[in-house]
Amino acid sequence: MMLANDGIVVKHNYYGIISAMREELIEIIKCLKEHLELLRYSGITDVLYIKEEFCSACARHISGAAQGHGRADAEVFFVLGCPPKGQIEGQTGHFDGETGSQLQKIIQWMARVSKNERFKSAGDAYVSYAVKCPDAASCIDEAALACKPLLEKELGAVKPKVVVALGGAAALALTGSRDVKGLRGRAHVLGGAKLIISHAVADIIRNAELKKEAWADLELALEEISKAAV
Repeated sequence: MMLANDGIVVKHNYYGIISAMREELIEIIKCLKEHLELLRYSGITDVLYIKEEFCSACARHISGAAQGHGRADAEVFFVLGCPPKGQIEGQTGHFDGETGSQLQKIIQWMARVSKNERFKSAGDAYVSYAVKCPDAASCIDEAALACKPLLEKELGAVKPKVVVALGGAAALALTGSRDVKGLRGRAHVLGGAKLIISHAVADIIRNAELKKEAWADLELALEEISKAAV
């Protein structure tokens, strides 16, 4: 209750307010449950999720930046280019669509043949993006550089032993160059981790020659992942 200017006691419908809050809480719990089910389906059980509620890294000033998901202490960290358009709102995941399905197969294959006991399933990896907003396709290089501090925040939290960057945007964010051809085929040093750079998943699907190169890079990544277990 509250007093109006004339001293009359005004009663508010507190029950209505509480009921509305209860409905909102139920909806939040429902969305959270669905999100966790999606993560469990992907094999992710120990989850680190860093979300920027409001991102001002560039002129777009979006009300939420797409962040990665995965094991909080993952030894293997995959960096992709741009997130799917619905990823920020939780409508899509890393493994949705043709590209996501191929990415999942890649990570599952690597985990299956890995000699590192801490990387034996897709859920043991961490997957994130160089570009944090899905509307940045027209200026992807600018966005990758603007979003770099957010990616570095994730890398600092996870502290992986091996980082696998797939595509030019991911390479640009981590090395300052998007020359995948010139950067691939060898291990680079990224802080305390080894960095392997290869082609974007979409390019691997479309181009058989790039697919061969990518598999060679992934085998190199597996060597570094095995070394990290020692």
